Amino acid sequence: MKKRGDGRAALLVAARAEFERHGYDGTNTNEIARSAGYVPQTFYRHFSDKCAVFIAVYEHWVQEELALLSNITSAEAAADILISHHRQHRVFRRSLQVLTATNSEVAMIRAKMRLQQVKNLSDRLDSFASLDLAEQLAAILRIERLCDAAADGEFNTCGVSDGSVRSLIVACIQDLGL
Repeated sequence: MKKRGDGRAALLVAARAEFERHGYDGTNTNEIARSAGYVPQTFYRHFSDKCAVFIAVYEHWVQEELALLSNITSAEAAADILISHHRQHRVFRRSLQVLTATNSEVAMIRAKMRLQQVKNLSDRLDSFASLDLAEQLAAILRIERLCDAAADGEFNTCGVSDGSVRSLIVACIQDLGL
């Protein structure tokens, strides 16, 4: 039996799974509610629409990634975590890329989350903190894109091994000062 107050958390877990399985366009709010063990109306007690729950899932995804990276002391370990995290959530990330380009609300939240990543890295790495914002964002975007390409198998399709891709990502992370 569901406990009172568990609705939002259960809906977030279900939404994340649905977005990962079907992408944003292939997911509907009724299925999210049913997957969480609730009737469809329950969804709207916690979220205004599908975009709102997608944003909440994304914010949680970023916090999870930051937590995974919080105690990392080597570029190799950071690369392994990032590649793995992007591979586990590649369908979700594809939806995120499309929505960033087509939905201003998602674009604004993504910008906010990237600035949080900048702050997190600036607090940890003096060499990163010394860069201007454009250079900081370029570094984050470069690593993010490489991780997405690795997760989607773009390098493998062109005959590049996982080890070579990992080395490229490690080098980018080392450039940040880790």
